[in-house]
Amino acid sequence: MTELNKRHLISDCKLIDSLVNQFSIVSSDNDNWTKTFLDKTTNENWISYYVDTAQHGGGHNILGRLPLPTTEKLIDIAIHSESEDEVFAACRTLTDNEELRKQDFRLALIDKLEII
Repeated sequence: MTELNKRHLISDCKLIDSLVNQFSIVSSDNDNWTKTFLDKTTNENWISYYVDTAQHGGGHNILGRLPLPTTEKLIDIAIHSESEDEVFAACRTLTDNEELRKQDFRLALIDKLEII
């Protein structure tokens, strides 16, 4: 099992299914396709949400530890995470936030990459 204390985002469907079956559901928002869960072992809340919802099949499910990462943290995760599914989740969340919430990230990403 993955070490959750090192993870902010998960997009691996099998891992998400396993975790939400261990967590307790706190709330459900059917309008926004989100569910909030409590990990009783750490007392942390996690939210299940979807990106790319316009795609056939409803998009990709992501499980994110609350509070969700800021744009700066998402960029950091996308560049430095050792978990491929977490990199995917960070990238898709960045592009979804850009499209739906008008949160720019590309210049900040370019700046970070130029430093590397």
